[in-house]
Amino acid sequence: GRRAVVGGGAGSAALALLLGAPGAPAWAEAPGGDIPVARLPRGAVLQETTEARGYVMEAAEKLVTAPDADVLNLLYLDALSYDKERKVGGCNGSIRFPEELKAAGREDLKAAVQQIEKARKEASARLRSGNEFSFADCLVLTAFYRLRSFLRNEVTSRAPTEDDAKILLAAYGSPFPPPRIGRTDAGAPAPELLPPGPDAPAEDILAAFVRAGMIEGNAAALANMIGDRDAVEAKLREVGGKMNYYVDKYIKSRREVTQTTYQVDYSNAFLKLTSLGGVDTSKYLYPVPRPSLPKKL
Repeated sequence: GRRAVVGGGAGSAALALLLGAPGAPAWAEAPGGDIPVARLPRGAVLQETTEARGYVMEAAEKLVTAPDADVLNLLYLDALSYDKERKVGGCNGSIRFPEELKAAGREDLKAAVQQIEKARKEASARLRSGNEFSFADCLVLTAFYRLRSFLRNEVTSRAPTEDDAKILLAAYGSPFPPPRIGRTDAGAPAPELLPPGPDAPAEDILAAFVRAGMIEGNAAALANMIGDRDAVEAKLREVGGKMNYYVDKYIKSRREVTQTTYQVDYSNAFLKLTSLGGVDTSKYLYPVPRPSLPKKL
C-alpha cells in the first residue's frame, strides 16, 4: 500500500538537518536535552507532519470502506458550517454527533462516521506527541486521499497503457498539496450551523459559501462534495450569470485530457474549505533530541 511515513529516527533526522545546514543553529550549541516543538527546524516539522498524515492514511485505507461520496458529503456538512462574521462552526468534527446527522437528514452517514472514528483511534495510538488525532483531521485527510486518487484516475484512465498513464500523470498531473493538520474537535453539536444539502435551492447553497468566507465559484468546483456532481452543476446553472461561467468552465476542463483548470481550482477550493475554523499546525509535533556535535581534537 501507499506509505507517507518518512523513515529514520528523530535523532538521526535532526543530525542530518544540522549537518546539512550552512551553519550550526543557536540551539545546537546548548548541551543535552531536546529541541522543543517551538524551535524545531523546518525540516523536522515537515517530517513529523508527514509522519502524522501517514498514520491517518494507513488507518483510513484499512478501516474506512464507506463510499467516496459519503466521505465527501460528511466533510462538506462539517466544514461549510463556518460563519465568518461570528467565527463559529467550521471544520471541527461536529458532524460526528448524531444530532447533526439527523438534522441534516443524513443518518445514513453514521457508518462512515464510525469507520473514521475507528481509524482515528488506531492512528492516535501511533502518535509520539502525546495528543490524539481529532476527528476533524481524520475526516479531512480521508477525504483528501480519496480525492487525490480520484483526480489522478481522471487523468490516467484515458491513457491506453499503464506506462502511458504514468507518463501522462508525471507530465500533466495537477499538484494537490495535502491539507494542514491540527484541528480541534467541537465538544457539542451545532445543527443550526449546518449548510444546506443538495436538494436546497441553489441560492441557499451559494449563500452558505459566502457566509463561510468563500466565493460562489467554489461551489461549482466542489459540486461533488455537495451531492451528485451533475445534478448540483445543473442546479447552479439555473442561477445564471457568473455561475454559468464557472460550471461551463469546469465541464469543458473535464473533457480535456489533463483537466488542469478543474483540478487546480478543485484543489484550491478544497484547501480553503478545510481551513475554515482554524488549524494549529504544532498540535502533533514532538521534541527531538539535540544532535551530538563532534568533540574537538
